[in-house]
Amino acid sequence: MVDWLKSKKAMSPILALLIVLGVTIVVGAVFYAWGSGMFESSQEKTKSALEGQAATMSNDVIPYYVRVGVVGHDESPATFEYVSTGVDADNDKTIKYGEPYKPDKYTKCLKDERVIFEIPIYIRNNAQDKTLKGVTAKVLGLSGHLWWALHLKYDEVNDQYVLLKGDDSTFTGYIGYASADENNAGFTYVFTTSSYAVNISSSASGYKWNGTDLIPTTGEDIEYSTIKAKSSFADYTSSPLKLISADGTNYYLVAINSTGDKWYMATSQAFFRGTEGYNDCKLLFNNPTYNIGDVPPNSVKVANTYIAFGYITSEYLPDIDEISIRIQDSEGTLTKTIPLKFHIEDPEWS
Repeated sequence: MVDWLKSKKAMSPILALLIVLGVTIVVGAVFYAWGSGMFESSQEKTKSALEGQAATMSNDVIPYYVRVGVVGHDESPATFEYVSTGVDADNDKTIKYGEPYKPDKYTKCLKDERVIFEIPIYIRNNAQDKTLKGVTAKVLGLSGHLWWALHLKYDEVNDQYVLLKGDDSTFTGYIGYASADENNAGFTYVFTTSSYAVNISSSASGYKWNGTDLIPTTGEDIEYSTIKAKSSFADYTSSPLKLISADGTNYYLVAINSTGDKWYMATSQAFFRGTEGYNDCKLLFNNPTYNIGDVPPNSVKVANTYIAFGYITSEYLPDIDEISIRIQDSEGTLTKTIPLKFHIEDPEWS
């Protein structure tokens, strides 16, 4: 009996050890299974989060973003407005050169009704490693109309737009009814914010370009004057066409000689006028394609186009929606055609 009791007491630590080892193994297995489940769950959640982020980026981040004007982008129309009592001088619902302004009130008061709109283009390249090469913008819908795409360069220092040729080089020469000719001794032409009119009375003196020389003349033959009229709207005055900038500021065409003196223009007589003068102006200045150049990765490039309306009949007023701009690069990565809408209206139209 004593020997059995001794043996029983001797086995108790062994049983205890076995029990402890068993419990440890079981608990360890439970923790392993639980931990493995959490890790797999965490992996799945991380994977789902990454996939969700990738989906959000692919849907929300547009690689190449194009905007024309202030509102229009991609395929949305870009709208430009010109609403004024000065839109249509004689209220005949036709926009053209040299119309009589309020003929029941003034005698031989002419207003160039034609208008030029500045059309800004914004191109953003969101790609991190892809350059958009050789980007161009082409104005579509001008053919069949007296509508032109002009090229200008904004001079920020002097707040003026310099008239360029269609190849984006500065034009120097003479523009007149008889012809438009390049000449290094001639004028450069700029649009400035100072409004003016030219005196075209029979007693007034001025100049015109006859294709060879700038010669003195009088009355309605005057194309250039070194002195602007005292009033823009009075008897025997001629007011120039206007350029409307993207922010709505009005600019007017003047000629500047080699010494920096301004010569004021009766644009309705000289600019895109006459048979040869018109053809020369169109050849020199009209070019619907604008070279924007390369747009590096993660950058924005801004360019401006200038659409001039030389003649608009009532058929197209007040809303002109025949024009669009196609923007593309040389490699075919970016191609966008954005419609434009111009609203031109005179509140005095009945």
